[in-house]
Parts: sequence; structure tokens; C-alpha cells
Amino acid sequence: MKRILFVATAFVLFVTLAFSTVAAEPGDYGYYDKTGDGKIELVDVLDVLCEMLNSDSDVNLIRVLRTLKITTTCEVVNATVKTMDYDSKTATLFYDEDIEVKMSFAQLGLDNVPNIAFYEQGTVTMSVPTPAADFFANYNASSVYAAAVDIKYDMNILEATIGNVNAKLNGEANVLHTAPVVHNGIIMFPIRPIIELVEAKHSFDEATKTIVVEAYGTTLEMTVDATEAYVNGEKVDAPSMLVLDTAEGAYTFFPLEFVAEVFGATVVFDEDTQTITVMQQFHPTVYLSEVSGTAGEDVAVTAYIKHNPGIAGFEFRISYDSNTMAYVSGKSENGNFYIATSTTAGANPVKVVGANLSLKNVTGDLKLATVTFTIAADTTSGKHALAIDGFKAYDADIIELRVKTENSDITVN
Repeated sequence: MKRILFVATAFVLFVTLAFSTVAAEPGDYGYYDKTGDGKIELVDVLDVLCEMLNSDSDVNLIRVLRTLKITTTCEVVNATVKTMDYDSKTATLFYDEDIEVKMSFAQLGLDNVPNIAFYEQGTVTMSVPTPAADFFANYNASSVYAAAVDIKYDMNILEATIGNVNAKLNGEANVLHTAPVVHNGIIMFPIRPIIELVEAKHSFDEATKTIVVEAYGTTLEMTVDATEAYVNGEKVDAPSMLVLDTAEGAYTFFPLEFVAEVFGATVVFDEDTQTITVMQQFHPTVYLSEVSGTAGEDVAVTAYIKHNPGIAGFEFRISYDSNTMAYVSGKSENGNFYIATSTTAGANPVKVVGANLSLKNVTGDLKLATVTFTIAADTTSGKHALAIDGFKAYDADIIELRVKTENSDITVN
């Protein structure tokens, strides 16, 4: 059984969507006490969000999240995940070896985590109300308590065997078009499964036998039989990409370990069993949908996040060419976040801010917000760039996550 250490951060939720007050001195954390009563209420939070959109002051999302966060007396403890029940979606935890408690995957933030089996029997670091022993002894499923797994990366895992077309991708059976082989001491792997593993865009020039693979800001260019490759335009020595004759026909193969290293994947090869395990980790990534439209018409562009380990708030800007389009409006695409967008038509860049008003981590691949633009009547046909600027995301502990962004285009027909 694979054992991977994972960390969970827990917090107490006392904030509701209906009402919320936090005793605070005006000015604490830069709080905005709009009503002047010495308390920070939900209406104050919403006012802060709106003010952020029309101000160049130092108002920022961290202050909004701190407004939502209630400090309680807690202690950090370690618990062991003893078992996981995938039918009931619960995990059994042991604290101090003699106190057992069951928590749902949802309460532990594991309900949307892919490859959950790889997190079995890990150590969970939790922040719980003091004294911890009393908390665990009296815990029940209805307790006002929730946790978020502090896994900063999503993962794809490919398992295969030399000479065998049967493989597994994230634990599920996957039949390869042809089997991986060892050629002149180098593990050679059919290219398509690796492209899918790293979730890359690619193109192949049949005339020159050259492939270009793009993923997460890295571009790899390789040509069949060449002894060098180009990584982000820089020439490097590399094992050759080869076309090999197999029982299934002629197929193009990557030198596995070289390509894996370029894209940050890990390869484990067991010589005794001839099994290969390739693990590709991903940073959370925010991207814009690619849309098309006609000059003079409105188009809606949606912002998504994928490989999301859990966020409680985010902010970003969308920049565009004001000569070709103009911002109209924005709206929420996810009921877990209160979304505010720029209120001025034609704003450039467009500001988008979102916060979970219960300060709870929201996990999984999500739609965040949709922004509508009007394409100018005299805009020429072709692609017109959109760029995400200044994206920041925070978890429920107001810790900033490292997030990658991918820009997009609006295609004018």
C-alpha cells in the first residue's frame, strides 16, 4: 500500500450567511466598521468587497477574509487516519492512540480530492478547540466543525509494465495502444498517454516528424531521431524520440525519463517487476474560456480553476484591448462565493473578487465568474487576447496558494 503523508487544517465555523458579528476595535486588521458600532458585520464585508473594485487604496482581500475569521482558543494536534470507508465516505481517526473518532470525507475536505486512496493512513495535523482530548471524546457528526486538507497539489498517476498494454491511470484500467519498451537501456513510452498525463496541448508536423508539447508554461519540441530537443526555445541534449515497430504497428515513443523531467513528473521503475509508475503533480491553475463572437455582439467569458485543493477567497483582473471590445458586466458562477465585479462599464482591467462568507475552503474544479464584453463593431476578424493579471487565492487560514494562470482569446468571426 502506498503511504503519503498529508496535512489537514481544521477550523471552527461560527459565521453564517444570515448574520455575522465580530467584536473588534475599528481599524483592527484594517477592518471597516461601516455602521460605527464597534462591530464588523456581514454588510461591512460586502461594502469592503465593493470598495475594493473602485479604489486604488490599500483595501485588499486579506482584510475581507480576516473580517470573516473568528479567533478561538485552539491547539494544534496530530491524529492518524486509520481507515477509510469509501461506501460511507468516512475516515476513522485516532488521537493519542485511544480516542477514536469518525469524520466524513466532506468534513475533512477529502470529498473532491482525486486519487483519495493514496492519502490513506496519513498523519493529519488539526487545529481544534482546547482541550483537544475533550473535543475528540465529545465529537459527533453534527458538531459545528469542518476541516480542509492542506494538499497544495493535485496529482495524476500512471502505472504500466514493460511489454504490456494494460495500464492504470489514477487507479482505473487503461489499455495502451502499444506497450512501453526498454530500448538501448532507455525506457520508451508511447507519446499519447504521457501527453494526457501532463494534460498538455500538442501539435505534430508530419513532414518534419516534429512534436511540440505545451503544459504549465513549459514548451518541449522534439524531432524523431534527433539527439537534441528544445525546452522553452533552448537547445538541450536529449535521448531521441523514436518510431519503433511493435506488434500493434509503428508507433512514436518518448524517452520517458527525459520528458517526465521536463514537465516536473516523477518516474519510478522497478527492475524486478518491470513496472513503471509516473506521477505528475499540478499547481492550482486559473484559466479563461475560449469563446467566439461577431463584431457588435456580446460575448461571455468564464474564469475557471482546476486542480483546486481548496480556496476561501480569490481576486484577479482581466485585461483586454479597449479598441476591440468593452466590459459590460460580471456575475457569479459558483454559489459558494460572494462575487463582486467592476461596476463601471468599460472598465479595463476588469476587477473580480470572491469570498466564501463562511470562510470555508471550496475544493474541486470550479467555475468562478463570468464576465461579459461587447465586441466593437469595427473589430477585425481573428483572435484578440485576454489576460489574467494579479490572481491571488487564499485558503481558510488566509494562507496564499501558489496558483498558475493561463490566458485566452476571443475569436471574432
